[in-house]
Amino acid sequence: MAVQPLLRGQPQQQVIVPYGWVGKILKIPVFRLSLGSDLVSRVIIAVYNFFSRICQGPSRSFRSFDPNIAQRSVDRFVDLGAQTHFVIPRDGKGRVQMMTFKAHDLEQKIQALGGVWQRMRVQGRDVFAIVPPENRGEAWRIFKEKLDHFHWREEEGVIITCDCADAIPLDAENQCFLYAHSTSSSFASDWKRAGFYIGAKQDLCFFDNGNTWKNSGRPPSEESFYLEIEAVHKKIKDQYPIGRLWVGGSCGGAPVAAYLKRRLHDQGVNFFVEQSFPDLDDFTRPISPFFAPRIKGALSDPSLPENMEDRPPACQFGAAKLWENLQRFEGPGKGKFILVQVREDEHIKPDAYERYLELAQRVNVNVKHIIYSSNADWRHSDDFYRYQAPRRAFIEALFN
Repeated sequence: MAVQPLLRGQPQQQVIVPYGWVGKILKIPVFRLSLGSDLVSRVIIAVYNFFSRICQGPSRSFRSFDPNIAQRSVDRFVDLGAQTHFVIPRDGKGRVQMMTFKAHDLEQKIQALGGVWQRMRVQGRDVFAIVPPENRGEAWRIFKEKLDHFHWREEEGVIITCDCADAIPLDAENQCFLYAHSTSSSFASDWKRAGFYIGAKQDLCFFDNGNTWKNSGRPPSEESFYLEIEAVHKKIKDQYPIGRLWVGGSCGGAPVAAYLKRRLHDQGVNFFVEQSFPDLDDFTRPISPFFAPRIKGALSDPSLPENMEDRPPACQFGAAKLWENLQRFEGPGKGKFILVQVREDEHIKPDAYERYLELAQRVNVNVKHIIYSSNADWRHSDDFYRYQAPRRAFIEALFN
């Protein structure tokens, strides 16, 4: 492995920058499905997918990706009211697929079939629920099969989409969640998360990063990921005032969202983060102290012009580094920050979680810290909205 100085303009963090195919291999823990389409990357992906078939178990990090299943999933989203788009980042390379979904569009489809989606009382709770039409023909049956993918439950003949409706003011305007997922999957599989946002009658914006699935021509690099979420935001920014926009992500997606927060921080963008780290070392060093600095050194894009206007910084996916120059936002009614953490996280140590909380409180006044216990076999990858208490705390924080 060759060692060379850091690229000009890159933060001095004593990382080792590897050459060629070694760098591609080291990218796997970070970029996974978002590796390039060159021969070396295709071989790596083939080996990766081979092991995904034999590495079974609830905590496996390898996952197979079937584009046919993904397409059927997105088709269902679209049938329920979602829209898909392709955007081109400002480096002019390739394209990125994204999906927007407005709760209002789903409600219109429910009403067209004779159903109602309303706030109501069910077993002593204020909920949002879909009341099916009286005449449930074939069209409703097909529609209901697609709704079932949200994993909403049925009680007393209605479909409960949100059990925390009392936490949402009657006059509240829709919020939009621009969510950056980790690189081990596609947004096509995010039905439960979509069910959480849409079920509360809020809007969402999902996208795939790198060369995942239908994306193409994107360099697998840190700066490239930043330019992608920037392009996605540009597509929706005129639809949502900054006070109604929530930017965030989980695990490795959160640092990508952190870049967009950096750009929009002074405007008062709202931010949420789940099970993530203030510095990539907090995730990679516990796994492999030897490879951690080499992985960080493989993340930058040497082909991106140094004189590019408003060039994204190379911070090795570190929120702490991205936000080091941010002034504390204290404006009223926006600039909210929700930090979600799971107890006994297998991959992120308690001191890293503590430093993230300190970081959040340094850059924002309005910080809600939600920490919950998971009963999953793999706690780090669990979803907080599976549990009633953190689910309610999150929704309450949106509107308080």
